Amino acid sequence: EGGGTPESRLRDWLDPLGTGNIRINWIENPDVDEIASIQGQIVTPDSTGISGVDILLDGEVMAQTDLAGNYLIENLSVGTNYDIQPSKNINPINGTSVQDLIIIQKHNLNREPLTSIYDLIASDINNSKSISVIDLIELNKVILGRSTAFPDNTSWRFVPSTFDTQSIDIMSVD
Repeated sequence: EGGGTPESRLRDWLDPLGTGNIRINWIENPDVDEIASIQGQIVTPDSTGISGVDILLDGEVMAQTDLAGNYLIENLSVGTNYDIQPSKNINPINGTSVQDLIIIQKHNLNREPLTSIYDLIASDINNSKSISVIDLIELNKVILGRSTAFPDNTSWRFVPSTFDTQSIDIMSVD
């Protein structure tokens, strides 16, 4: 007749894989702890992990990504909706150069329009949902050291991996 107690045999029968998810017709077992965790990874378009990204849960920093871009938030209530946002706003000069000014200028003159959604988002320096001469001026200020931050923007912008980058409009990216 099997080993263990009646409770452990019932748990083995209800949850043979040991997932901790014990439900019968959507009625939860009252003995199961009501905690959950959220984990994920923040990566570049070429799947390189981004370290040092703050992970905000309902507006409060709850975790930071490791060197591989991974994060884990534990001890969350089951059945609660959470708003998760990545945030990184350091060193705006990192990865920018005079070449970026030239690329944005060519885009604005319609000589070499930007086609990558990531390039379009990065070129919108002042987060106005458009790319204009103002973006060139603001980027130039940072490159020359006259400003240490982008106005109304962060140095890093994040796009959910579920976005269709072929049809997304820069006007819809926050």
